Amino acid sequence: MSTIFSIAMSRVTKYVLFFGVTIDLHDPVSITKLRSSAQECWCWFRSQIPTIASSILNESDHKLPTLIYTTASPQEISQWAQRTLIIHPPSHIDLAQLRVNEGQKKVPSSDGDYTRMHLVPGEIVNGAVSKFGLLFHTHHSLFDGTGLKIVMNRYLTQLAKVLSDSYSGSEFVEWGNEFKNLPPAVYNILNSKEALPIPPDSLEEPSFDHDYYKSLTAGVVSALGTTKDTYGFSARPKDTEWPKTRRAEVSFTREESERILTASKISGFTITHLAHAALAMVAIADNPPNLASSSHYLNSPSLANFRGRLDPKHVLHPGYAIAIFMTRIPVSAFLSPDGGVLPLDRDMLLQVADIAKEQYRTITELPAGLSCMPQVAEAFAMVTVPAASANILPPDQCYSFSSDGRGENYLNPTFADDTGKPILSVNKFFTSLNRFDPGPFFRLSSWGGVVDLGADYNSNIVKTEDAMNYLNQWKRPCLYHLEPHEQHELFLYIIVALLVSRASPQLSMKTPREYMIRR
Repeated sequence: MSTIFSIAMSRVTKYVLFFGVTIDLHDPVSITKLRSSAQECWCWFRSQIPTIASSILNESDHKLPTLIYTTASPQEISQWAQRTLIIHPPSHIDLAQLRVNEGQKKVPSSDGDYTRMHLVPGEIVNGAVSKFGLLFHTHHSLFDGTGLKIVMNRYLTQLAKVLSDSYSGSEFVEWGNEFKNLPPAVYNILNSKEALPIPPDSLEEPSFDHDYYKSLTAGVVSALGTTKDTYGFSARPKDTEWPKTRRAEVSFTREESERILTASKISGFTITHLAHAALAMVAIADNPPNLASSSHYLNSPSLANFRGRLDPKHVLHPGYAIAIFMTRIPVSAFLSPDGGVLPLDRDMLLQVADIAKEQYRTITELPAGLSCMPQVAEAFAMVTVPAASANILPPDQCYSFSSDGRGENYLNPTFADDTGKPILSVNKFFTSLNRFDPGPFFRLSSWGGVVDLGADYNSNIVKTEDAMNYLNQWKRPCLYHLEPHEQHELFLYIIVALLVSRASPQLSMKTPREYMIRR
């Protein structure tokens, strides 16, 4: 897999990804068996997804880097596995602290490895372990967040088989032929609906009326607007040291999660729209604007998982298949005519959610939203790489936001052997990345029906108490419109609206969302 887009973007942002997962074993196993099974699966895994052993060739600052994979002998494979599967002593499982420690290490390693996996066995009881943790640590060029779930799902599927008594032994791997399993570049497996650029040998003249060039223009304008008129949290200094990224998290209760999902459907918004709006409100509360900043924007990258734009055979592509566009929430939306900050209440939440909804709709409706990304990244890199190299790129004070959706979409809750007997279950997972800028990277996801809010922050310049305060403030607006009497009133309104529309189709009533704003 080689994508100009992923390499160019990661080259600028220096993102390193982590995926942590804690596992419950249905039947305890010896530490020896767990270690040997994990090692066997790791070698097998390289044969299935060779990307985990690939590297990036960067000959000069004037040429785009190239993603390469080199075949190896069985002895070299064994040495690679010993380096890249790090097995820790049995102990209390603390993947959060391990993530902090590993985040201090540069990628690639001194041995040239871009991907590593950590196995953390739980405490031994009666000679066996019943829990363990895995931490996948990789360069962002190789995988996106969804790709990490797909990769981990395949590894755990194989591990469950190897750990089971029904497993018949190692699969034979003919090393040297594994390159055939390299995932194709996403731009070679697009579905027929994705618009493409006009081929060089075509007689057709390029035009901005063409679907591809419409999308490209939108993407470039979005990318180049990254630092224009930007607004964010209260300004913090640029970090001059290697970042020390930590991750904070808060969760809704199961009941709250269910109510949020129900309320978002009633209001006509997705939980992503509401969460984005709530996050914008947190930044405004932290750094109240005035008339002087009324022309500024909360500029944040919006990540779109576009695997649905691939050929149906490749919807579980394990690499990098996202599009990145800038979402711009105008600061003026929070200001009164005289420059005062309007109440950050439920009405404001819904009004800003409407702005976010329209911008997300524009992104998802682009006819070439994925296929144009390489050229968008080149334009972005042309501007930002020289600025970063000259150390004149201003620190990003605004938030970044990723709505990762239901974890179960790509990660199985339980893994069984060939007979269907459950072997292991996922207790919890997290996705995380290194953050250099002052503005934290926020994530929204859910697992087992519980909605989680997370933030990756550079603890060199952002205090842990500040990060937790942001998360708790972010959580609060999401609950603004969940009071039972308001839900009951809205339900009655919808029933009345339906009856009126059926009796008199020519009459028009406000939508539920407009009704909520009016109140």
